[in-house]
Amino acid sequence: MSSRKRKEGSTLTIVEAVETLSSIAEMDIDRELLPSLEEFDSQSTNYKMITFELLQNRDVDETVDVVKETFRVILNYLRSYYKKQYKYSPNQQTTEGIKAIMVLVGEAAKKLDKYTDHSHKKYMSITELKEYKHLQEFYLSRIARKIDESVLSKWILALAQRAMSQKQVVEEKVVPASRIMQSKHIFVDLEAVKKDSEYELFFIRKVDGSRFYSSRLIRNIKLVCDFGDRMSEMKRDDPLESIKIWYDKTLKTASANILRHVVTLMQKFYQTNSTANHNELGICLNKALMALKLCNNLHNIFHDSSVKNCSHYFLDFQNFLREALHTREYQKMIAYPEEDLNASSKSMCELTQALCRGLFLHTNGLEEVRNTVMALLQEANQYKSQEHMKAMSHNNMFWSHIGADYAAMTAFIKRHQAGPLIKVLESLEEGMHTSFDPLLQDNIPSRLYDIDISNNHIKVIHIPSPTQQEYIDKVVVVEEFKEFLRSLASEKGQNKHLMFNLQDRTSWKENVRCVALEELQNHEDFEKRLAVVTLPKDTQFYYQETPYNLDNHVDVFIQNFKKQLSDEDAGFYFPNDIKEALFPDFVDGLLSSIHKVFFGNKNVLSLDARLEFIDIFYLFLELKIMELVKPTSVSFSCKDGIDYGVPNSAEMYALLRLLHEEHLSKHDLEQMALIIYGPSLLVRERLIRSENFKRMQNMIKLIEHVRDEHGWKEFLNKVDLIFGHFYEWDLKRLNAS
Repeated sequence: MSSRKRKEGSTLTIVEAVETLSSIAEMDIDRELLPSLEEFDSQSTNYKMITFELLQNRDVDETVDVVKETFRVILNYLRSYYKKQYKYSPNQQTTEGIKAIMVLVGEAAKKLDKYTDHSHKKYMSITELKEYKHLQEFYLSRIARKIDESVLSKWILALAQRAMSQKQVVEEKVVPASRIMQSKHIFVDLEAVKKDSEYELFFIRKVDGSRFYSSRLIRNIKLVCDFGDRMSEMKRDDPLESIKIWYDKTLKTASANILRHVVTLMQKFYQTNSTANHNELGICLNKALMALKLCNNLHNIFHDSSVKNCSHYFLDFQNFLREALHTREYQKMIAYPEEDLNASSKSMCELTQALCRGLFLHTNGLEEVRNTVMALLQEANQYKSQEHMKAMSHNNMFWSHIGADYAAMTAFIKRHQAGPLIKVLESLEEGMHTSFDPLLQDNIPSRLYDIDISNNHIKVIHIPSPTQQEYIDKVVVVEEFKEFLRSLASEKGQNKHLMFNLQDRTSWKENVRCVALEELQNHEDFEKRLAVVTLPKDTQFYYQETPYNLDNHVDVFIQNFKKQLSDEDAGFYFPNDIKEALFPDFVDGLLSSIHKVFFGNKNVLSLDARLEFIDIFYLFLELKIMELVKPTSVSFSCKDGIDYGVPNSAEMYALLRLLHEEHLSKHDLEQMALIIYGPSLLVRERLIRSENFKRMQNMIKLIEHVRDEHGWKEFLNKVDLIFGHFYEWDLKRLNAS
């Protein structure tokens, strides 16, 4: 995109201006023209990459045009800020941020002058541009009389010192290429932070103990949080202004459910442990229960950020529970047979495991925000165009409803500025988290719905990766999850949890998490209580990227699909007993059946059709694995259970409802909305990524299209005839509730 096109299009935002200035200010003209492009994600914003390209190509005219526009944007921002706020009630934080931006202006001007002096001596100094002079004049005369260049450097220095004080020097070790893949991504980049796609790397260290982020990135996050459309925020209400209250309400409900689940064991604990206050495990359990009770207190729902609220008390509960699990007393208890424990030890062991079971199975707090999500959707939909509303009135399709809601919510949530950025910045400034540990980082499990078959119920639970990771090559499965699995043995029946791990075991970022979860099921304590199947959703094949993007002939596509499924190096993993039951007959038959029912045995499949094929295959494969494992609970888990776990859970719900009911109800739409928006808003204060939502919507659209083309009853008969002999379950009787 040329500068001419930029001028004709939308105006550069203050955020883009800050990013541009920062990029220029960071260049080392003497060493190299600019930082290596390998340091930046390939999905960086077009404008930032354009800036690099302009400088690399020595196109000074275009470079100067970009700089001029950057100065104009900043000047317009200062004028607006001065007119609407500064004259009447100047904000100290904003003023200090403006000083930081003006420091960047000066640094960028110096770097560009040095660049043009080296390469293009005919050009005037950047400081001689009228745009630069107008900016400096307005700032010095209206905002401040002196630019304090120490403001930004002091802030960065303080944060850097804090990070260095926490750093632990470790001996560098050689990691096999198959386990940790070398990556060109040396640092996390601002665009990845804005997309919230790699935030876990802020809590994880490299093998040598260094961080994945730089001081430059921290500075950019700080500036973006301070200046991201501040003027528009003054005009419009933040739809997520009460997010902390909503989250506290879910935790209050979760704590009440856990307490209800353990009330008998809690009474037994206090009756049989008169010396609990003198025992480390007893002390931890007592503190955990007290924290849980305080979380369940209505008066502790968020009302003042300066006092402890439900979220603080629930985190206390989690920390005390984890301390209990790591005590020497508890580790001894689980090492010996249950019959060898005395009454006191047995009661503490049972209570500990029941608390873990409650954390994963009984925290139904998401239901608490159902009405809130519906209210958000109703308000968001008020801004739909008349044409859109008219089209919706003539279209009663499931996929159309959820698509219209997502489009409305996308526009509506834009009013909530920089939610994920602020969460990252708060974590860095508070220094609370030294590892990526989703369960302790506002991402607790929650029951989404049940899958019903033959009077049995399989609980579908939102669970992030139940792992703790401080270094990129080291992961441990958290003790709470292990004890949840142990606790399943104490309940009636053959209870088992099935985890569909949607992380990419071929990725340098996710490999060790995948391996840790896959290996856990082989431990003698958990082999009867856990099954882990890895179905990656972030690979080149899953997205049909190079070298698969041109394989539109169905025979080639299916052949490649079979190779992927049978090769662990391609990212898939199946326990041996499940693999033997699936390959080759079931997989071959399922691929053929999907091709026949949903794609009419076409010889050529477009890119979109192949993506839909993959997603439909995943769903029917997951149903078969559930049939084989016979779990009592199941989770679709990715690193945080959001961008891949949520769509997969929603897809399964939609498939089962479309198979079970001819006409979907208002409750179905509400439940779908709760699944799609509840976890993502509460955990990351954003929606699931648009590309993931679009794939989910397209798959549901295809199923509905084929269903309506044949008629509901005929569609069910066809599914039963063609798919039925691959399953022991009667697919027509499957339901989600």
